[in-house]
Amino acid sequence: MPVHLPLSKHNSRRDMTIRSTKDVAFISEFMAPGYLTTGLGFTYDPGKIFTVVLSPASWRGTFVLNDRLSDEGAYGVDPGKHLLSSFGANLKGEVKYEFLKKHDCIFRLDFVF
Repeated sequence: MPVHLPLSKHNSRRDMTIRSTKDVAFISEFMAPGYLTTGLGFTYDPGKIFTVVLSPASWRGTFVLNDRLSDEGAYGVDPGKHLLSSFGANLKGEVKYEFLKKHDCIFRLDFVF
């Protein structure tokens, strides 16, 4: 079992909602929210198909760098704050299956405790 030193992952998204033809507002932007997960852990990789990663000590930060969304308290941050910190464990599982030549099907589960 290899040890990860450290394990990191970053996600962000951007969505828009239209309230009316004159009122267009973003409900998210780049890094609003942005998620950064980092931790120490182990990888179990018995073969080509299945992989499990366990990080018993991990940190997840939720960033809301847009002032309007931050002032609303969007995505769990306190109103006016730009960061929500969470500590705990992280468990990831991945199954990768080649159903045709050069065509893979990948299933992933990611749990944060």
